[in-house]
Amino acid sequence: MAGGRLAAVLFAGLLVAWGTEWWAHRSAPDPVSGGPGPVATVPPARGSGELVARDQTSLVSRSALRVVALAVDVGDRVVRGQILVQLDADELQADVAGARAAWDSARQAREAALRALERAQVLRQQAQADGERADQLSVLSADALAPTELDARRAAARTSALDVQAAQAQLQATEAAQVQARAAWEATRARLAEASLRAPFAGVVTARTCSVGDVVSPGQPCLTVVALESLRVQARFDESLLSRMRLGDAAQVWLKSQPDTPVTAQVVRLNRAVDADTREFSVDLRLSTLPPNWALGERALVVLPHEAAVLPPGGR
Repeated sequence: MAGGRLAAVLFAGLLVAWGTEWWAHRSAPDPVSGGPGPVATVPPARGSGELVARDQTSLVSRSALRVVALAVDVGDRVVRGQILVQLDADELQADVAGARAAWDSARQAREAALRALERAQVLRQQAQADGERADQLSVLSADALAPTELDARRAAARTSALDVQAAQAQLQATEAAQVQARAAWEATRARLAEASLRAPFAGVVTARTCSVGDVVSPGQPCLTVVALESLRVQARFDESLLSRMRLGDAAQVWLKSQPDTPVTAQVVRLNRAVDADTREFSVDLRLSTLPPNWALGERALVVLPHEAAVLPPGGR
C-alpha cells in the first residue's frame, strides 16, 4: 500500500518536470526559423510637466503714454489686428503735423533750388556763348573788342560756371534735407500707429498689468496674448526613456485642474538636451482638446502607454 502511494507521487513529479521542460522549449526561439522569443511587458513612461505656450507676446508701448481705453480683459478671445489698448495720441498727432509741415517746407526748398540751378545753367550757356563770340572776334580783328570787354566776357563765363556748381551743391543739400524730413515724418507716423496696441495673432488674453489712466513706461507690458493653437504640455522624463520616445507617440495627460479626466495628446517635439542636475529631458505634447478652464504653468501628469517588447533568444 505504501509502495503504491510512493509510486504515484513519483509519477506526478515526473509529469510536472516534463510539462515545465515542454513549455520552456515551446517558448524558446526555433534555431532554424528564428521565431520570436518570450514577450516582456515594458512599463509605461511617466513624466510631469506644465502647460506652456509656444507663441506668446506682451503688448508694450515705445513711448511714455497714458492708457485711454482697454478693449479686452483676461480670458477674452482676440483676433489678429484687433485694437486691444488705446494710448493717448494727442502729442503724437501734433508731432506728426509738425513733421509733415517740415517735410513740405523741405520739398519746397528743393523745388526752389532746382529752379535756381536751371537758371544758373541758362546763364552759364549764355555767358559761354558770349565768351566764345568774343574770342572769335578777337581772332578776326584785334580792334573788334576792347581788351577790358573781352576780359569781362571771359570772367562772366567763368563766374557762371561757378554759379552752376554752387546751385548744384544747394540742390543736393535741399534733397538731403527733404529725405531727412520725410524720414522724420514717417517715424512720427509710426509712433502714432503704435499708440494703438493691436493683437499680433489670434489668441486669448492671459495677463493684464495696466488700467485706464495709467501712464505706461517704454517697454512696460500692458497685456499678454497667447495663441491657442500653440499651447503645449512640456513634460520631463528620465534620460533612460529617451530611446523609447518617437515623434507622433500617443500619450494620456492629466491636468491638475481635472485629475479625473485624461486628455489624449501627441508628441510633437523632442528637446535634445538633458538637464545636468536632474538628468531629465523634456518633450512637447499637443493636446487633442483643451478643458474649459486652463492656465499657463498648470501642472500635468503625462503617461505614454506601455508596449510589448520581444526579448532576444535567452532573454529575460
